[in-house]
Amino acid sequence: MQATADTTIFTSKVRVNSVNLHYHRAGRGRAVLVFLHGSVSTGLLDFAPQLQSQLMCDHFDMIAVDLRGCGESRPPEKDFSGDFYRSDADDVARLMDSLKIHRYSIAGWCYGGTVALILAAMRPDAVEALMIWGVMAYLERKTVDKFVAIESLSAWNEEILSRVTAYYPLDVMQRLWSAWVRGVTRLADERGEDIYQGSLAMVKCPTLLMHGSRDPLITVHHAEIIKANVRGPTAYREFLGGRHQIHRDVCDDFNGKVVEFFEAHVKESA
Repeated sequence: MQATADTTIFTSKVRVNSVNLHYHRAGRGRAVLVFLHGSVSTGLLDFAPQLQSQLMCDHFDMIAVDLRGCGESRPPEKDFSGDFYRSDADDVARLMDSLKIHRYSIAGWCYGGTVALILAAMRPDAVEALMIWGVMAYLERKTVDKFVAIESLSAWNEEILSRVTAYYPLDVMQRLWSAWVRGVTRLADERGEDIYQGSLAMVKCPTLLMHGSRDPLITVHHAEIIKANVRGPTAYREFLGGRHQIHRDVCDDFNGKVVEFFEAHVKESA
């Protein structure tokens, strides 16, 4: 019988760009897979179903980062000023440099998917593959307006709100979420629709795009545009009935698709 890795989750912090970046780490696979969370979430809040999965632990050495200003990577609290996507991408790149990990893949959801695409463009020598879902291809005004419409946490799904406020006090969560909504609205006003500023054409690694067919925030059109504009080989998987958080809603199926993609597009070319 093949030995299996345990699913113990370790935590640590590394000083990066004047911030102590916190991360969770699990798995004993040879391939490193970095998870990047949604806008104001945390690595563990979003990706516990992956970090605790025996399948994922058998295949990957997983690192789930709390991005600057989120989770345990506070202080400072995130204010979404400047080019925050690119700043987060640089933080993650420098974290991996500090850990002396020179080749890795990235799994990014929503906000984290945008950071992942920018990082893959910044560090093509380091990023082996991308797995992204729920990600904007451009700052579509009607998508930004959807975020504005749910700026008040009173408009959130009760199940999701109860999960995030089990970690963040309600007032902190409201402050962080409002900062995100204002930040992405400002970017849309300043840049128009161009969120990536040429980065998509610089992504040359294999990319898996995933989409929940019932995602209420991001339409499949965004995945199609990203697929058409990145330069590396791509694959697309749709989860019928899946919503925005497919990594949690259908986690077993999701985890299986990630492993399947990695085995087909990364491991065989290594």
